[in-house]
Amino acid sequence: MTKLKRFCLVSIFIFLTIFIFLPKSFAALYINEFSSDTEGTISDPDWIEIYNSGPDSVDLSVYRLRDSTVTNKKDLNGIIGVDSFEVFDWSNKLNKSGDIIKLLLISDESIIDQMGYGDQGNDVFTPSVGQSAGRQPNGSNSWTVFATSTKKSSNNTSSPAPTSTPSLTPIPSPTPKPTKITSTKTTASSPTPTQKILVSPSQGKILSAATSTKVSIPTSVLGKSTESAAVTLPPTTIGSNKEVKTLGSNQNNIFKILIGVGGIFIVSCAILLFRYSKDRKISNE
Repeated sequence: MTKLKRFCLVSIFIFLTIFIFLPKSFAALYINEFSSDTEGTISDPDWIEIYNSGPDSVDLSVYRLRDSTVTNKKDLNGIIGVDSFEVFDWSNKLNKSGDIIKLLLISDESIIDQMGYGDQGNDVFTPSVGQSAGRQPNGSNSWTVFATSTKKSSNNTSSPAPTSTPSLTPIPSPTPKPTKITSTKTTASSPTPTQKILVSPSQGKILSAATSTKVSIPTSVLGKSTESAAVTLPPTTIGSNKEVKTLGSNQNNIFKILIGVGGIFIVSCAILLFRYSKDRKISNE
């Protein structure tokens, strides 16, 4: 057996071994739900729920939770089953106003999953007392604040918390008052320096105004009495909802890249082996 043939066979064996065992070492774990605004007592701490969407049970002792700081961390433990949930209390370490939650490998602190809420991220609003925030459905990229927490259970049927939309208060327009004409040669009242007013001599109408104002137009210029005009600026629209963004896990990208590279390599080895066998056959003849 030549060196080329031996190299191709060994390479194919290595790639097949990686594809068989690699998915088990990189489990599909997610930060699935959390509660950060608890009563602040030891008996009612903050908590984080981990969800396993993979095909195998996972040893959580190699994983760690950490927030936006470096020192605030919690090492996990136990075994999480297939399509199961595990909850870890965190002694009120999560900030009520907002925080970042990370799921890391202890060995190199590579990020398995992470999310941000409140003033520290755009994934979801901050849950209030008695509420929680979670992915719906489980393991998805969509985050929702739940009216009632679903601690250590599925989020798929949870009811979202009602959101209050700020009401818009209309700005009343000033009532125009009739212009009092004292003489046929009355001069027009001068607007304030910050006002800019255009008047059509033929129509006697105000074409534009920078602000709401009252203008008196002389009869000798327009040929008839006019009324005061007011321009009212439209009310400012108030935003109702905060944009929710999603942050999904990038675990599947590793598999896709390895599968693509491995497929190309295996095809290349197969072509080399075919050409090698063909050349040997021709040389033997």
